[in-house]
Formats: sequence, structure tokens, C-alpha cells
Amino acid sequence: MSTTEPTTDRPTADKPFYTSVWFIAAVFGVMVLTGMRVCIGDGKRVKPLSRLYEVPAFTLTDQTGAEYGSEQLRGEVWVASFFFTTCTTICPRVSRAKQALQRELKEAGLDVKLVSITVDPGSDTPEALTHYARTYDADPERWRFLTGDRDTIFKLLVKGFNTAMGDKTDDGGVVDISHSSKLVLVDRDHWIRYYFDSTSEGRRALVGHAGNVVAEERLEGGAP
Repeated sequence: MSTTEPTTDRPTADKPFYTSVWFIAAVFGVMVLTGMRVCIGDGKRVKPLSRLYEVPAFTLTDQTGAEYGSEQLRGEVWVASFFFTTCTTICPRVSRAKQALQRELKEAGLDVKLVSITVDPGSDTPEALTHYARTYDADPERWRFLTGDRDTIFKLLVKGFNTAMGDKTDDGGVVDISHSSKLVLVDRDHWIRYYFDSTSEGRRALVGHAGNVVAEERLEGGAP
């Protein structure tokens, strides 16, 4: 605790640098910037996410029939998920979560892309993906649905995203392909930062962390 020294005629010693008004202001500024980067929407602080796995370069086909992949996602923060259009189990729930996430990211002012990759490329043509995208009011500027060669997709999911992808089965007309139901947050350098549940709580955490990733990249790149 500081005390007030009595006035004397002897020279006053220089104050330690850490009592400087400018030093204190600089430290406070760093604290404010850091706090801005680790706050989520409900005001809670979260620990910045580490990089987990790097997604390898890939090129697939989107719902318009155009090539779409890592090149088009260069410099973008994005969220990946996996589905197939005839799925009647977890896929509708995950797609509804992505639909809600599309709205929540927009409301948060975050330019984060959404990518849904089919695990049934033999059936999910660009036309099928277009119809599916309309079902969930997907904004093509923000949300892409991808298909392609099965072997390419299998390697991408298993070796790139470190998730499972099973074989296609048909049990009395009910088609199933095992795959992950997670929402995967990927940074602009194509590093996976975390796997989120598709619940409302999971989406809330995802939006908060996505904001942190966008903010840290703005600071690194010097963007406003």
C-alpha cells in the first residue's frame, strides 16, 4: 500500500516504471483486448481453443455443381458437419442445428461459413443437395453442401477430421451410414479447434468460440 511522504527539500527519487500512468494504461489495454477475445455471448469467459488436427487440402462439388473445397475456404473460419439427404435419424437434427446456427452467427455479426459434407455421395447429387438446402433455408453465400468421390470423402472424414464413416446399409428400406453428429469448428488455416454438440448449449458455446477465433485472427492480421 502506498503512503504519502512528507515534503522535503531533498531531490525526489524517480518513480518505479510500473507506477507510470502510461504503463498502467498499456497493461489495462492489453487486458481489455484479451478479455474481448475470450468472452462468449452470455458474458462468460472461456479458455481460447488450441489447434487439434489440420484438415488436408480437398476439392469436392457443391450444390450448384461447382468445385468447392479448401481453396475456396482459404482465410475463412468455418463449421463442418456430416449428413446424407435420405437420413432419418440424426441428420435432420444436425441440419436443424446448422439452420439455427446460420441465424445465430448472422445475429452475432460473425462471417463464419457452414459446410455440410454428405457421406452418401453416390445418391447425393448436386440436384439432391440443392433440394435439401432449400428445405433448411440455406443461404448459399454462407452454407455449402458438398458431394464427390466416396473414397475422397472417406479419407477426408477419417484421416482429416478424425471422425468415423461407415458403410451404407439397407434394413428393410431404411438406409443408414454411421457418421459423426458433431459440429466441427475450423480456423482460417484449416486447423480443427473443437468438436461441438448440436444442442442449443453446444451451439451457444460454438458461437462464442467462433467469435474468439475470428477476433484472434483479426488481431493477427491487423484487420479492424
